[in-house]
Amino acid sequence: MRTVGTSIYLGIDPTVGRAQFVYAALDEDGKIEALGSGKLNAVLAYAAGQSQAWIAVNGPRGVNQGLTDAANTQQALFNEPGNAAWNNLRLAEAELIARGLESTRTAATPEQCSPWMRTAFELYRQLARLGYQPLTDTSIARGLIEVQANAAFGSLAAASLFEARALEGRLQRQLILNIEGLPLRDPMDFFEEITRHRLLKGILPFDMVYPSHELNALVAAHTLWLARHQPQRVLTLGDAQEGQLWLPIPEPPEKPERMAYGDD
Repeated sequence: MRTVGTSIYLGIDPTVGRAQFVYAALDEDGKIEALGSGKLNAVLAYAAGQSQAWIAVNGPRGVNQGLTDAANTQQALFNEPGNAAWNNLRLAEAELIARGLESTRTAATPEQCSPWMRTAFELYRQLARLGYQPLTDTSIARGLIEVQANAAFGSLAAASLFEARALEGRLQRQLILNIEGLPLRDPMDFFEEITRHRLLKGILPFDMVYPSHELNALVAAHTLWLARHQPQRVLTLGDAQEGQLWLPIPEPPEKPERMAYGDD
């Protein structure tokens, strides 16, 4: 099968509220090509203008279809058969929780879902109309996947996360992306800019730290970039019928070279 070179990796965060979206685009070298925000029409116009692009949405594709209701599924994931706490969420979300990661819970009907989730549902529908289809292999020119930003950050860091919108949470997430190789300023520089005088006057270099929604969009785009360039570092969770979720994982540590017998 011929592989189509993908030129754009576009992450979209629909969790902003008030029908706003934040998007981030990476090129083949992992450099930031676009970072912005706007209404649905603006995001769709950007997506429509790409002949070859993969898109990752930080939100569910649709409602849950009861796949976690079965007692045998709950037994396999949580060793808790018949626990009603695991009934009203999607299988991919249950798998995240089973891995110790944060996850949203998508209800069984749109009316039970939060407004931002319904906004995500509409985004998926509109992207499908533009020819974006579930990403199943690298021959797809316009591919579409789902991510969960908090789970992605937690997985990459293999650690607990601070609250996403708090300063420490933003610094933590920016550091994770910086370590991953994205061209973001090292967030540790933030602390070098803090002096006694600036702290006393409330003058802090907040412009050095990315907003949480931009970080969400960037980790979504980075997940796509990994899927193309380091596919061994991306897992797919859940069931295709209900909507699969893509999860980046840390790069495995290098194994130390084995010392030959007699070496110092």
